[in-house]
Amino acid sequence: MYAQTVGGLDTTFNSVGRVDDVSGKYQSAYAMAIQPDGKIIVGGRNDISASVCHFIMKRYKIDGKLDSIFGTDGVVETTMHGSEDVINSIALQSDGKIVVAGTSWSDITAYDIAIARYNTNGTLDNTFGNNGIKLIDIRGTDDKINSALVIQPDGKIIAAGFTHNDISYDFMLLRLSVNGSLDTSFGTDGFAITDVADSSSDAIRGIVLQPDGKIVAVGSSITSSNVAFIAARYLSTGVLDSSFGVSGLVIGVNTDETTEDSYSVLIQPDGKIISVGTQQRNPGNWRSAQLIRYNTDGTYDTDFGKNGVVVIENIEGYDEIYSSVLQPDGKIVIAGNTRNNHPTLPSRDFLLMRLNIDGSLDSDFGNAGKIITDFGFNKDDFGYAIARQNDGKILAAGYVGNLYSNSGIGIARYNTELNTSIKESFESIGMTIYPNPANDKITVVNQKQTVAGNSIISIYNIHGQLILKQPMQLEKTDIDISKLTSGCYILKMNDNKTLKVTQFMKE
Repeated sequence: MYAQTVGGLDTTFNSVGRVDDVSGKYQSAYAMAIQPDGKIIVGGRNDISASVCHFIMKRYKIDGKLDSIFGTDGVVETTMHGSEDVINSIALQSDGKIVVAGTSWSDITAYDIAIARYNTNGTLDNTFGNNGIKLIDIRGTDDKINSALVIQPDGKIIAAGFTHNDISYDFMLLRLSVNGSLDTSFGTDGFAITDVADSSSDAIRGIVLQPDGKIVAVGSSITSSNVAFIAARYLSTGVLDSSFGVSGLVIGVNTDETTEDSYSVLIQPDGKIISVGTQQRNPGNWRSAQLIRYNTDGTYDTDFGKNGVVVIENIEGYDEIYSSVLQPDGKIVIAGNTRNNHPTLPSRDFLLMRLNIDGSLDSDFGNAGKIITDFGFNKDDFGYAIARQNDGKILAAGYVGNLYSNSGIGIARYNTELNTSIKESFESIGMTIYPNPANDKITVVNQKQTVAGNSIISIYNIHGQLILKQPMQLEKTDIDISKLTSGCYILKMNDNKTLKVTQFMKE
């Protein structure tokens, strides 16, 4: 049925399924976004010397070649404070502008928050902040933005990470207005700061926006007796949501043998929350992928894994997971790196895993649910970011080569069965959709009238969030999509007996 292996490298991407931009110095990608036209943007750091690095973005065309009309030959480099400038997250606005967030080492020996906005050609957007750049120092000590950045439907920007309180670190979210100024209607003067426990060190590493505007944040909290996954939910005003967990927080409890850190969070169409990260077992420093699924009230979902928790152990003993995406069929793809078993030079390789809805590994994906990619340098290949294309293919990005020397940005693209199977499953029962792509309206035609007239049609965005729902007519159903933003959408038909899925593009 497939020309290439499900989960295998996609050889239409740079001919070999991967890009390794080894530059002779240290470059790394920590964040990635895919434009509606399929172009791929990665962001991270470019080391100029042992003590200086700058923001770097690269844009690639669909075939894996650098996009020469972006920046200078596909590359954009930006100096913030100028010492240690690192992009940790990227988000795309509906108008195509690119927002990046991360950290910059200031002249007063502390990290500041660094946010920038770029036009679609890679130039800084001078309508944002100070000539396209916003630098924020909250308390005069360390402030960092991790891989946690979202754009609200109204264009406001939410970023999250941590801030130092002179003793330890606290959860921190901020919201900017469209022009880059702090939105003082959010939290206190634009900041929502949460001290999870007295003297704890707390960090947000991932956020996601619910359809109702609430913000779910995940990360970790370190105390003298515990290092645990944390999930928090905030109202759109920046106040903790008391209907979630205990006063807006869910704190994991571990033994002395395990610690946990969550790096990514997903929202299912039914509102359930998936926190994705790494569990570390002591002694021995063994690390494994760990996922927790919460019900909408913050309780653990016992239908997922074992009492709501999935731990995927590797015989090599060292897996780190940093990012995740949710497929329209409910399957979960997670990405990071794993230590290989080279007899004399053990090193890291890219790691992808796909899980079924119940948390079990998907045996149809790669090798028993796992894919390991060695870029061939006999050195470390660290995967950090993951993204899903409109056609269902998966991209992973990070760095490849020697740590901090002779390394570069690495990107790999993988096949999934979604690209072909969802179209076949939809058309096999005589269902068609036109026009595709479309501007204002799509029509779903029930050619064979084999589907009950009381079926429900649901449309989801590529993040799995429900956008609209309406009954299906017996012969054909017109659906108004004029208010949808441009991009790829998933259409599902459910008659309580079967579920059929297809895709369409909104221009």
